[in-house]
Amino acid sequence: MFDSLNPRALFQLSLLLVSTLAWPTVVRSEDSSPSGSRAVLEVPLEVRQLVSPAAGVVAAPALQMRQWALSANRVWSQCSIQFSVRDARPVDADALGLPIRPQNQQDLSRIHDTLFPSPPVGAIPLHFAGIWGFQDPTTQFVLHGLGWFFLTGDSSVSRGVKTIGAMIGSEHLSDSDRLGYLIGHELGHALSLPHSDDGSIMGSNRGIAGDSAKRISEAQCEQSRRFALTYVM
Repeated sequence: MFDSLNPRALFQLSLLLVSTLAWPTVVRSEDSSPSGSRAVLEVPLEVRQLVSPAAGVVAAPALQMRQWALSANRVWSQCSIQFSVRDARPVDADALGLPIRPQNQQDLSRIHDTLFPSPPVGAIPLHFAGIWGFQDPTTQFVLHGLGWFFLTGDSSVSRGVKTIGAMIGSEHLSDSDRLGYLIGHELGHALSLPHSDDGSIMGSNRGIAGDSAKRISEAQCEQSRRFALTYVM
């Protein structure tokens, strides 16, 4: 039923899972200290930049890709979560027959399924997935990014995760002031957080407007840390 990624359906499933999932008890040293002194939890990322020489979208140096990805740490440091980049590489969209200008969520699904047919062990995929700008027909929003997770009961699948990831439109890569908050928002979805109306980074504004939108609540921090320890690390 979920052989291919449908981000809109996965968002709906994520909301359901967040509200109903009974978290297993996880005993790790990272969780044993008070919130003010807890150890930093490192969450690895696998970063891919979709490029197309024919369309004039060229590959950034690996160091630049890492800096883009790690800009989310300015947000997540308040949860003692620090993302690291395990691997960063460009992917030639033309060679793989992938759209450099996705027109709908089906195009985004195909990009993810091609680059990550199965979830990487111990990391979250993060895509800089071409130049977007299409309007989602359900929400009527122009999409800037996506984040999702879907769990399976099959223990043979890596940590019980069927699919997980975050995607950002490449048109935002030059906006250094807001990029970290946009990536941080989408990684929040990948770490099980739904949208919220509390003015935090998980608001539907993608966490890029105003100082209040840069916060993550203590409850959101704890949920994200436990999800990462249970299903990613």
